[in-house]
Amino acid sequence: MVGIKDIAKKAGVSISTVSYALNNSSKVTEKTRAKIMAIANDLNYIPNMAARTLKTRETKIIGVYLTSYGGVFYSELLDGLTNSLYKHGYELIACSGKKSHRFLPEKMIDGAIILDATFPTEEILNYADRGHKLVVLDREITHENIGQVLLDNRAGSTLAIDYLSTNFSGDFYIVTGPDDSYDAMIRLQTAKDELARFGDKEVHIIEGDFSEASGELAAKKSKKNGKNPFPYLHSTTIWRSACTATSNKPI
Repeated sequence: MVGIKDIAKKAGVSISTVSYALNNSSKVTEKTRAKIMAIANDLNYIPNMAARTLKTRETKIIGVYLTSYGGVFYSELLDGLTNSLYKHGYELIACSGKKSHRFLPEKMIDGAIILDATFPTEEILNYADRGHKLVVLDREITHENIGQVLLDNRAGSTLAIDYLSTNFSGDFYIVTGPDDSYDAMIRLQTAKDELARFGDKEVHIIEGDFSEASGELAAKKSKKNGKNPFPYLHSTTIWRSACTATSNKPI
């Protein structure tokens, strides 16, 4: 494997000069930098990221931990994060599974953005206590090294119930999300609390899992009651589309 010693030998300069050139230091002239970069390319030199990380103490990479990669929401989230991080000189690596958690203590990433219900809160707090910078999108945690970006699920559910109660009569159907989803849990609890104000409303809870298929199934279940259209409260836009499409089809 080609190293900076090989580049220095061929260029006839010191190892430190090669290091300065490869790291865009102002300590070398543009002419020297161009010469060294050309030699590095000719030798197919690949920087040793582990060694560079030890020196700079940063990788310029942020890990994004997700429960799933499927669906429009996650693709748009990753696209937005990638663009934002790029503007600040960082790159993104998508992570899933327990084994990838070691990227933090092994300093393979500079920080993490977490939207993963399987990532234990206790473990997140442990990393934060050790100085790792984290952002959570799926739970409420107070810590100096943890930032939170959360949806206003309570306000959204309250507005939805107020609208449905004003514009529809009859039974209510709430299509929920996975049991381990923070957003789904808050939306469901808020909806139940708000609907408690309407004693004459019968509420039907239909379990879902944030998939289009579960939205279609929810529509079919409620349609069997013989009432259409129904006042629905959906946990995601995908479900709303699936329910709407299915409600207009014969069972």
